[in-house]
Amino acid sequence: DVLDEKLKEVVEYRQKYPESSLQELSEIMSNELGYSISKSGLNHRFRKIKEMYPKAKFSIQTNATLINEKNIRILKKYNVNIGISLDGFNEQTNCYRVYKNGKNSFENVMKKIEVLKENDINFGIIMTLTNSVKGREKEFYEFIGKNNLKCNMRPAFECGQKGNEYMKNEDYYEFFKNLFNIWIEDKQE
Repeated sequence: DVLDEKLKEVVEYRQKYPESSLQELSEIMSNELGYSISKSGLNHRFRKIKEMYPKAKFSIQTNATLINEKNIRILKKYNVNIGISLDGFNEQTNCYRVYKNGKNSFENVMKKIEVLKENDINFGIIMTLTNSVKGREKEFYEFIGKNNLKCNMRPAFECGQKGNEYMKNEDYYEFFKNLFNIWIEDKQE
């Protein structure tokens, strides 16, 4: 089966505006495409795609701060997988992921993670590692274990910005070697 033009539009706009609610997406599409499409019309098109491709998987990347009961219902309905940006424990996350008003996001993100757990929503953590975690592997390991987090960790690479927060390859290797050794010791106890 090939998606018709209207279904392709929905997919393209969802990819272009992944954080938008259905209401916001319907307004954006109506303005940009020159014809009106309602929230329920969008929902109908998403259901049609799901019927055509029952094995299709939906996923989003978010900081989780906007998760609420309404989102939970949608996430469950469409079996959406979630990647949550969280760069480690409190000071790492709050160093780079703050709200526009300067307020720290860590506590709110952790509360939203608990809401996802309580509602059996499939999620994983995506962590960008900086030099600030070097030498703190044990603390890092305990944080992940205590909070029962599934993590995908990647280093912050140098890309022209000032500062030395990025991890060199040898630092990344050393961090994971130490983390692995901590895990081995833990499993042997």
